[in-house]
Amino acid sequence: MDVSYKLNFENPDNYRFGNTFNANVSGFYEVPTGNNLFVPYVRSSMETADYDQMNEMEMNISGGIIWWNGAGTEFHFVSFILDLTIVLTSVRQLNGKQPENDFRGLASLNYNF
Repeated sequence: MDVSYKLNFENPDNYRFGNTFNANVSGFYEVPTGNNLFVPYVRSSMETADYDQMNEMEMNISGGIIWWNGAGTEFHFVSFILDLTIVLTSVRQLNGKQPENDFRGLASLNYNF
C-alpha cells in the first residue's frame, strides 16, 4: 500500500495546482518457471485533487476524484522484464470538461543491469 499527499504552492505566474491525495493498493504472486519468473498482479488506485487556482480564484474545470483498477503480469527473462497491464476507470467524478480515459493498455520492456 502506498499513500501520498502533495501540497502545491503558487508559481511565479500566480497559478497554483490543486493539492492531491493518492492511495494505491496492489497484490502479486511470484511463479518461478525454470530460470524465469512470472508475476501476475492486481492494482487499485485513487486520486483526489482540489481545484487549481489562478490569482486566488478557483478554476472550476479542474480537480475531482478518479479511481482506477488494473491487472497485469510481469515476465522476467534473465535481465529483461516485460510488463503488460490493463487499467479500467471505475469512478470518475472530475470537475469541468476533462479528457475521458476509461480504458488503458500499458506495455513496458525494462533491462536490469
